[in-house]
Amino acid sequence: MTRNLSPILLESRGLTQALRRLISDFVKTTGTRAALCIQNIDSFFTDDNRTSVYRIVQECLSNIGKHSGAKNVSLLIKKQNGKVSLAINDDGKGFDVGPALGKGLGLTIISERARMLNGTAFIRSQKGKGTEIHIDIFSEAAE
Repeated sequence: MTRNLSPILLESRGLTQALRRLISDFVKTTGTRAALCIQNIDSFFTDDNRTSVYRIVQECLSNIGKHSGAKNVSLLIKKQNGKVSLAINDDGKGFDVGPALGKGLGLTIISERARMLNGTAFIRSQKGKGTEIHIDIFSEAAE
């Protein structure tokens, strides 16, 4: 738990490697299968912004582990057209997004962190059909 509060790997190896380790730890802890496609995004962000991106992914995985019952998760992180896009999908039980945004802090924190990075967060879910969280972080926060 202490490692996740201040991820040493983030400081020593960079954001991309820290995210790979975060996913690996999630898979080991939950037994969930993960498909990854992660481009190297280290040079896009300042140190503070790297931590915020790490925390966004960490919160998404925490929500999946606590609430979804997912057997599979996919994570796509790519650079394109002056932005970094993150897409996290699961095949869990899904939920009604509207009421959930006002209930807990998790989704609110994800959206707020994205906004602070000059980004947007889009959350789509349907009961019985899983959840998709898509975040675009635009170039003013990057590079």
